[in-house]
Amino acid sequence: MIKIKHKKPVFWLISTLIALILMVFVRLGTSYYLSWSYENQILSKYPVFKLLSDKSPLDFNNYIRQVRSSLLSNKGDRVPFFTGEYIYSQLKKYSPYASNQDFYNLAKTTFTFYNQVFSQNPSLVLNLEFNILSTQEELKFEKLYSKDASLINPITQAKESIIESAINKPQPVLTQSDKDKAQIIINSIMIDLSIDYGNQAVYNTFNHPDDPHLDQKLSAEIIIKFYQMLLNHGSEDGGLTIKYLYSSAQSQTARK
Repeated sequence: MIKIKHKKPVFWLISTLIALILMVFVRLGTSYYLSWSYENQILSKYPVFKLLSDKSPLDFNNYIRQVRSSLLSNKGDRVPFFTGEYIYSQLKKYSPYASNQDFYNLAKTTFTFYNQVFSQNPSLVLNLEFNILSTQEELKFEKLYSKDASLINPITQAKESIIESAINKPQPVLTQSDKDKAQIIINSIMIDLSIDYGNQAVYNTFNHPDDPHLDQKLSAEIIIKFYQMLLNHGSEDGGLTIKYLYSSAQSQTARK
């Protein structure tokens, strides 16, 4: 049975996207990065920051202090890094209490996004999914985002819904029965993927995504197919499985 050894949760994709979008602003030299106006700008530009500033003011203020320090030191290129870490930490904090429907919506928007990216740059799908972006890949993303910023909007909205539902209508954490059910679904998907693409190709995609000899286009197809098969299980079971994948990734991180 193929195991997803290094699969990153889709939440890292979201934080990576936000960080890269902000990096575009840095390289274009916009006023968003003036230290005195940064906080107001980001609160008005991204509603999720306003929500987090209200619900977790200490975390938000620590983040803003890091940003201001970087900007005042003429190290604005560090801001995307701080932003990615901050968003990811907040998603880790709140997402275990979000609903299965919100996780399903996120998987659905990620699936749509990856299909759009695949048509223009298949390797970017793989690199975004596993957060293995090189400087060259970041530039490719910037070009893609600059061409059509609307690609990111549905993912941003899905992410906001996860945080909002977790804060306003918290759900119970996964039970052992939930985890067992999700694992059965994952095992079934992996078997189907292996039938379609071959056992070795599927194994390499999820366990060695940074292998320079990997067929990136094929692996991107496998990732997109994985999301499609997951969505085919419906909002309840599909959402439950995404939530389980994320929780499992967080448990592995905590043990390291």
